[in-house]
Amino acid sequence: MNRIREKDIYIYDYMDLIFVKCPKCKSRAKISNNRVKCESCDFVKSRSENPWYGTYSLHVPRCPNCGNRSYYSKHNVKLKNPNLVVKRILCSGCKKASVIKVEVSRETVKFGIDPIFGLSLWLHVVVSNEDLWFYNYTHMQDIKNYISADIREKLHTKAKTMFTKLPKWMKSAKYRLKVLELIEKLEKK
Repeated sequence: MNRIREKDIYIYDYMDLIFVKCPKCKSRAKISNNRVKCESCDFVKSRSENPWYGTYSLHVPRCPNCGNRSYYSKHNVKLKNPNLVVKRILCSGCKKASVIKVEVSRETVKFGIDPIFGLSLWLHVVVSNEDLWFYNYTHMQDIKNYISADIREKLHTKAKTMFTKLPKWMKSAKYRLKVLELIEKLEKK
């Protein structure tokens, strides 16, 4: 029997090295020390330059005319210039149209992208409409060891480790072989 004892590890422990797809040539790039650098082309960006390649959420909390709370909200929006977004919005409450500045926020908590630059993760696949992703090969190996174990011993702590936060589908016997098969393919990437 294959047995594993849960480690006191959190997802942030793997963020010292993140593999992503280069936005320029689609090859593998590395994020480390708040800098992304492609292994194949000349693409390099620093976090201090404040680049964001991911999507945004747009939100206006209330109608400026009637105060309607469910005024405007949109997700997964690609923007070239997120600094100033002005929209003409029709309120569902008072039926008046307003031209208004929209609140813009980066969608950093999204599966399959890195939280620093918003780039697609290199180690990412979709299995049965679920995202299977890893920041780096150590992250992937730790998940593989946990998924493949027949007996999983929990860590007795109140803190939620990375393993306790894994989605139920990933830990289920139903998807175990499929997940392990996909991990093996990603290991060759």
